[in-house]
Amino acid sequence: MKAVCVIGSPRENGSTAYLVDTFIKGLSRKDFEVVRYCIGDMDIQYCKGCKACYIDGKCIQNDDVEEMVINILTADIVLIATPSYWGDVTGQLKTFLIGILLMGTQTQTGSFHPLVPKE
Repeated sequence: MKAVCVIGSPRENGSTAYLVDTFIKGLSRKDFEVVRYCIGDMDIQYCKGCKACYIDGKCIQNDDVEEMVINILTADIVLIATPSYWGDVTGQLKTFLIGILLMGTQTQTGSFHPLVPKE
């Protein structure tokens, strides 16, 4: 089985990372394949509002979001953990979440995003 853990903190070794790493240790005992991402270390670009994704379902950004999404879509467990900054998730995590919003939408041609598995 596969798990994807996303640390929404900009700090690689902060409190949120510690909690996620503890969770990963538990998964490792159950023979999970674990993919760990720290948002602060990823290349995640801001949405440019170009709407290219509405045409063919593909983002023009050449960043790490697509790789992360492929792993998330093929995972059995997805954990997204974040510290609370002023009662909200981190800005880095918000940028990632905006980047993956497209994954559940249809393009102008009516087809789903190319990364979404066909049923």
